[in-house]
Amino acid sequence: MNPGSAGILTVTVAAVALGGPRVLSYCAEHYFPDSVPSWLAPLLQGTSTSQRSALRFEEMLFDFGTILEGHILEREFRFVNHSDRPVTIQRARACACVTTTFPKDPIAPGADGIIHTSLDSRDRSGPQVKHIVLFTDEGEETEASVVLKGSIHSPLILPSRSVVFSNVQPGEALQEDLEIQASAGVSEVACEASEGFLKAELENQGANRYLLRLRGQAPRAAGAESATVHLRCRQDDGSEWSKEIPVRVVVPEAFQLLQDRVTLRAGKGILNVKTTWPDMARIENVESSSPSLIVEEKRRSENFLSLGIRLEGTSLPEDAKIILHTNSSTTPKLEVSVVQ
Repeated sequence: MNPGSAGILTVTVAAVALGGPRVLSYCAEHYFPDSVPSWLAPLLQGTSTSQRSALRFEEMLFDFGTILEGHILEREFRFVNHSDRPVTIQRARACACVTTTFPKDPIAPGADGIIHTSLDSRDRSGPQVKHIVLFTDEGEETEASVVLKGSIHSPLILPSRSVVFSNVQPGEALQEDLEIQASAGVSEVACEASEGFLKAELENQGANRYLLRLRGQAPRAAGAESATVHLRCRQDDGSEWSKEIPVRVVVPEAFQLLQDRVTLRAGKGILNVKTTWPDMARIENVESSSPSLIVEEKRRSENFLSLGIRLEGTSLPEDAKIILHTNSSTTPKLEVSVVQ
């Protein structure tokens, strides 16, 4: 018999009586990864700990059906304190896409309260089960929980939420292709990029499939640039839907100092420098700010340089530095302080 069939579920629920609430929590996650049946939801109260909170919710599970990606879903859950002492909610835990607001003051015996939940459906699609867990001051690991359940429909499904070009060389050509799957009933798909360094083109490949081609050129100096690709489409009911894809380009510095200063111990120290693109930038010569600081090359490779620093005498001059001269127009010189 396959997992999830009626026979297996009978055994699973029976095991709860023997294994306790932790077994039930595991079974719920194992057999229902995408949705929680209505008959099982009330049993999930406090299943992740051995102690159940006195805060009881009128509604433990809200099925929001199907919403469109990008919609912000708001829902309130009302609870009552069924104990004979005040209860304070200390914190809430939920998915990063769920924001929870709860009363900060103690809830008196018999009093009720409301928690407000907000589900941000951006960059999400398909079946969703979001657990919101409240931790209280009733004792160690005492909690109460509610569940948001439903599905998020995305007219356009992408393989990633964003595009990052990292560790690229100055002026390097940028190229990335993204396959887009359109839902049935989607038409008139279009795109455009927000910044001039990036171009976006869309190719209709048929069968509701599109290829988004991103082309551009990296900045010619170290730093980062950002752009946004705007996707738009029309749905069969005539409504329009849009989605933004953030794009980031990072050009690292041509040289990376592996320490921010040289510290001399017993009059000696080491300075290590890494070259990011050895075919474009290199260190040509090194000097010190004082004749009493002697610089010796210890090791050099295509993209790495190690220098030995030695002090002749006992007194280190003020503002002592090691100066590295490069062939880079953007970083012609590097200076590193020397201290004792």
